[in-house]
This record gives sequence, C-alpha cells and structure tokens, in this order.
Amino acid sequence: MKRGLAITLLLFGCDGGQRPDGPPPDQLPLGVFEPVPGADVWNASVAVDGDVLWWATTQRRKNVDGVLFKDTISLSATTTIGEAIVAPAEVAPGSGSSFDPDVAVTPSAIIAKAGGVQTLLRRYDRDGTPLGEPYAVAIATDFRNVNDMELIATANGGSQLVASLQATDADVAIVELDASGAVGATRIAGTPDTVDGGTTAGTIAAAARADGSTLVAWDRGYNGCISTRPSSTLTTSVDATTIGSIQTVRDLPDSEARPAIAASGGAAYIAWLSFSTEGSRIALARYPDVGTAITEIVEPNVFHQQLTVSLAGEDRGVIAWQTDDTTMHVVRFEDRGGTVLLGKPRVIQLVDADAGLFMVDVVHVGDDRFVVAWVESRFVGLDEPHRLFATQLDLADDALRPAPPVEPNTSVRPRKIRCP
Repeated sequence: MKRGLAITLLLFGCDGGQRPDGPPPDQLPLGVFEPVPGADVWNASVAVDGDVLWWATTQRRKNVDGVLFKDTISLSATTTIGEAIVAPAEVAPGSGSSFDPDVAVTPSAIIAKAGGVQTLLRRYDRDGTPLGEPYAVAIATDFRNVNDMELIATANGGSQLVASLQATDADVAIVELDASGAVGATRIAGTPDTVDGGTTAGTIAAAARADGSTLVAWDRGYNGCISTRPSSTLTTSVDATTIGSIQTVRDLPDSEARPAIAASGGAAYIAWLSFSTEGSRIALARYPDVGTAITEIVEPNVFHQQLTVSLAGEDRGVIAWQTDDTTMHVVRFEDRGGTVLLGKPRVIQLVDADAGLFMVDVVHVGDDRFVVAWVESRFVGLDEPHRLFATQLDLADDALRPAPPVEPNTSVRPRKIRCP
C-alpha cells in the first residue's frame, strides 16, 4: 500500500475552495463502516489477522497545547465488518513521528510504525497491550533521505522495513527485524543512474513469499528539470543471503511507475501504472514473467492516482485503483493456465459524493471477500474533517468473474447440398 499521499491527492480533487455546503452524512450506506468513528484521519494503513483488522492511523486534533493542530499515530482494531475490538491508542506519545503510519501482523506481535522525525516501531499483544516502549530504527546513516517505506511481515516470523532512497549509491534499503523485533542487517539494492541529473527511487512495494524471500519493486525517475527520460519500474528478489538480479518490467517510451505487489503461497503478482500524455494504463503480470505476459486495464483519457493489489489465492485476486475523477474501482482477476483474465470492474461509491478521495488499501479477509478502505474530505484545510471509511466486498459473484476464454471453432462440418 502506498501511504503519505492523502494531502497531495486531495489537492487534485478540489477546486481551491469549499465544496458544496453540508457535512458528510452521519448515516452510513449499508455495509460501510468507520474504523475510527469521529476521528479526523489523514492517513491510514490496515493489516489482517484472521477475522481482525488492525488499523494504524494518523489522526489530527485541533487546538492542542496552544498549537493550531497536532497529528499523532494511533493503533486500533476492528472486525472485518467494523465492530470495535481495540480502542485507538497513541503509538509514540510525545514524539515527532506522526506521519506515514503502517502496521504488520507477525505470529509473536502486532507491529505499528510511525514515521517522521525518525522511524519508530512498537510491538503489541493481540489484545492491544504494548509489548514495551517505541524504539527507533535507523535505515542507514549515510542516506540523505527516505522517499517511501513499507513494513511487511516475513515468513520466518519477523518483519522487514523496505525503503526507497534518495542517495547516490543505492535505490533501496531492506532492514531485517527478527521475531522479537530486534534490528538486524541492512542491505541495499539498485544503483541509481548518473546521466541527465541522475535518478531517484520513488514509490516502493514489497511482499514476503512463503519460501522466505522478499519481492521488491520501485519506480525510478530522472531529474525533471534536466531530463525528459521516462521513469521506469524495477523489481528484484531478496533472500537471506543474496539480492537477485534487477529486472525492468518493460522498456517502453511511456513512464512506468507506482508499483504494487502481492504474494500468496508460491505465486506473486505485480501491478503498475504506465503513463503517457493521453492518460495512464494499469498493467498486471505474474512473476517471473513481468516483462512479457502483461494484462492491461485501459481507460481512455484517465490518469490513475492510486493502485493496489491483493490475492485470495495463487490463481486469483483483485486490483483496486483510484482515478483522477475521485472514483474507486475494484476488479477481480484470475490466472487460467498462465493467462491472466479480468472480470467486471465494480465501482465503490463514496459516502459523500462531493468529497475528495484517497484510497488506502484493499486486503483479503477470507474466501473471495475483501475489505477496501479510503479517506474522504470535502476540503484540504483545517476545518473540514478527513474521515476513514471501509466496506467488505464479496467478489464470488459469477457476474464479477472473468468470462471464460472463447475457443476458436476449428471444426469443419460437411456442407449439405440442397437438391432443386
């Protein structure tokens, strides 16, 4: 999932002023729930633990301690239909780390991340009890900046922080954490290009596989003030001892960016956006054939802003995306004999039709059921609240599944000759 974009995306969704009068409705549509009722949520992350959803949220409180507003990151839990289980509690009270919330589920603990002044982690029992105090994790002292970061659970019971870097000697850093939360080695991958002002890694995506390896993908952009070269999306596999060869998803004149990855069992899929002057296309491929067997979703004259992918098994999953007209779509896909087929897209209706939108994520919660989460706000400012919503979707309906491929009719029937 991609975090830290809520303010930027909502800016594109407004016209510089107040939207039509009237607050978002208090009565939520059927099936929609508010994971943190009444909170002003500016960003969020969600992770699944059986039939429980864990939420890490950036919440804004106004007129606190003599300042106009104060942002904090909290951890809470609900059922998959929105019933409260663990009440929100601040992850790192009094710290300056109030951005880029994230959460991961491991066998030994729930791990919450707070980003900002420094990257802080805190571990929790499944009843929401903290297992110690927040502690800082340094990505690497010689890197100037971290552009994006993902916290993922790994197959060995531990976790990883995977970050894209603004650096001259590496694109990506991977920090290992064991099952107790202790920080291990930091490894780096990717070498930035030095031509035309150099490149910088941007959006990062990562997924842990059952064999213990981690798939990582990131986009790499050139200096826009110097170069007109398109951005590219790269991917590699990392295991306990080695970093695999780095592969570009494909070599096209368009910019390939904003990757998303999901893994289940022995299968993994990558999705990304392909940008041109006419709009953007969504590309989907199954590892390892990321440069050849590509399925595309094309919406003419549309620029997509958010993209995520989630799996229900090795051969099926969903892609969810947000378009520039503040609309969310979810479509089921299936891998049938090496061919990825797309079903009928489903549009997710906003609670407030006049609101701006930031899609948070879509996660698998069992069978063919998924939960999609998003943030709505009428105005990018201090007065209008940002509200976090979610809804559970059942995509088992045959009408939403891909149609079976049409086999060509190659049989030849004898032609009947009609007698005069």
